[in-house]
Amino acid sequence: MNYYIGMSFIILLLILGGSYYVYKGIKYSSKERDLDQRKGGYVVAGNGWLDEFIRYVMPFMPVWFGKIFYMVFGFIIIIMGVCFLYFFVTDLLATL
Repeated sequence: MNYYIGMSFIILLLILGGSYYVYKGIKYSSKERDLDQRKGGYVVAGNGWLDEFIRYVMPFMPVWFGKIFYMVFGFIIIIMGVCFLYFFVTDLLATL
């Protein structure tokens, strides 16, 4: 039972997190890019390559690249959440 509760939260987190990044990509502007450059960007997942890319490279990219990057990143996370949801539901139905 704990597996189903935990997996539900992970799926919810992936879908909501992906939606946040798609929304961020839609509203990304030159003002936000300048803020990223001033404060050093956002921390996404610790000190990995993606975090370093967002922190040091994204502020120097054009705004359209930032929009596309955040939207593609968000859609990848949403797709991953939907795939988890599919396997979760098939596993749940198999146990009935």
